[in-house]
Amino acid sequence: MPVPFRTGKRSRSRLDQCRRVLWSPLRTIILVSLFALSPLACGGTKPRVDASPTNVDSPSDGGTSQELSDGAASEPVAEKGMPTKCATPGSDMCVPPNDFVERLCNKNFAEAALVLFAKDSPWTRMYMTGSVEAWYASGGAALRAKLMFDEEVIVLRRRVPPKGGMVIGDGSGGFDVLRWDGYCYSLEAGQVTTKLPPAPRRALVKFFRLGKRMQDAMLESKQVTAAYAKRMKECGGATAGEVTLACEKADLALSNATIDFVRLTSALPPPENIP
Repeated sequence: MPVPFRTGKRSRSRLDQCRRVLWSPLRTIILVSLFALSPLACGGTKPRVDASPTNVDSPSDGGTSQELSDGAASEPVAEKGMPTKCATPGSDMCVPPNDFVERLCNKNFAEAALVLFAKDSPWTRMYMTGSVEAWYASGGAALRAKLMFDEEVIVLRRRVPPKGGMVIGDGSGGFDVLRWDGYCYSLEAGQVTTKLPPAPRRALVKFFRLGKRMQDAMLESKQVTAAYAKRMKECGGATAGEVTLACEKADLALSNATIDFVRLTSALPPPENIP
């Protein structure tokens, strides 16, 4: 005789117990499946990406530094420091390191130019064999100007004609040079000589473009102070625009006094802006 199904408290208690027994392993399976699909699960995280840039052409991967035109590698230059040694010891010319030249000619560094022209600097000087209109042909700050006969310049590097390319001028190469005013120019070999003229000429140095520390050092000289006072009197403090002939002469006299000071001293202050 079949036993009727009881719905009393005792029967419901046994039913709940069965449900818990069945639900426990099922819940475990569901949770494990969800955890495996979660991006937070082990092995689901994204790999870490190294954000540091790749070192291109470093010494370790076979990269080569830019070479000077005479074949010698550029000497390393300390950051924020003026070069004091020839880039190619033993060469027939003493020139600054090539990477320094690139920065120097990228814009005008008037104070740095004065330090390079200082009394005891080792750099090779050359002198113009005639008046020539020139500009800087190696990129950077290109300012067209007329360089004067017998003008003094510093050789920055030798220019070698490209092999198999278009040749400009007589094909004998030339030089990148620096004027006293801080601008770079490119010249052909025949336009300059190492022979010192009786009275070398210099580009105009604009005193008021120099930093205060450099100006103060120069005003310790009586000659510079006198030329400065004369210039202020004739020009009325003007540093640009149309001026009188007397002002132009006073400006030239101040430039000459500044150059004489640089040529006679070995203790110029460091430039405020270094290439």
